Amino acid sequence: MTENNNGVIPVEEDVFAAPMAGRRDVREALQAIPIPETSVPDDTPDDGREPIVFLDDIHVTFKTRTGSLLHPNKVKAVRGVTIKLMPGETIGIVGESGCGKSTTANVLCGLQAPTSGKVYFKGKDVTRRTAADRKTIGRVLSVVFQDPATALNARMTIHDQLLDPMIVHNVGDPASREKRIRDLIHLVGLPSSCLEALPGQMSGGQRQRVAIARALALEPEAIIADEPTSALDVSVRAQILNLLMDLKKELNLAMVFISHDISTVRYISDRLIVMNKGVIVERGTAKEVFENPKDPYTKLLLGAAPSLLHPGEESFR
Repeated sequence: MTENNNGVIPVEEDVFAAPMAGRRDVREALQAIPIPETSVPDDTPDDGREPIVFLDDIHVTFKTRTGSLLHPNKVKAVRGVTIKLMPGETIGIVGESGCGKSTTANVLCGLQAPTSGKVYFKGKDVTRRTAADRKTIGRVLSVVFQDPATALNARMTIHDQLLDPMIVHNVGDPASREKRIRDLIHLVGLPSSCLEALPGQMSGGQRQRVAIARALALEPEAIIADEPTSALDVSVRAQILNLLMDLKKELNLAMVFISHDISTVRYISDRLIVMNKGVIVERGTAKEVFENPKDPYTKLLLGAAPSLLHPGEESFR
């Protein structure tokens, strides 16, 4: 981080290194911003291509354990979200904890059924998915979870973890599967010797590389990455981001990248979606959102976010 003429680091360069009172001020300012009733309309250009996944006016409501038995309190986690994931495109979803971004990702990959709205997979309505639908979608859409330590089976070797998706989906013969495993491990920058290791014998960055390799095992068209770098050190975080960028270009992958770090999302995304309390408050290309933010919530996020990848970069206000 850079210092000014008085030798003082400006607060906006690293809000989270400021005293606790400063952090409370940011949180209070975020809470004070009014939330629209529904999400900003979809702005995906219509170029004639069919989206891989299309969320149409998705709402997700959870019942809480508070309230009466017949009338429990409800939390509207997602309200009126519409997203089109196009081939080869990276969509970044950003917002503070509890804004609904991970619930949206769960709807995208089928782990959460929407309360209302429609989910389309390559033009087919899969809102209520059958087992056959899940298997078909699993070949095309893979997920990289936040914590590789829990996403990987602690009792399976890396070799077996990469082999498992191919067995489940009956892909290839034994010889082609072994070749694919070795190709995958080299693709993510790990040596073949790690194939016989257990996840607990590897570092956090290496485990996340294995998780990415497993997500690529079935040659998917799209990956949903739910905060894949938040559990990693800053130096390792940059390596994983570079790896994802390289894989996206090399394999022409579509990607949904979810994070609370708006600087990280900017680095990797083509289009950006900003969520607040279940609602999309702003969307556009990454350049548009960063250079000309319209919503006060987005402006506050940009002003408060430290730039971990480019520390010398001037903060947006």
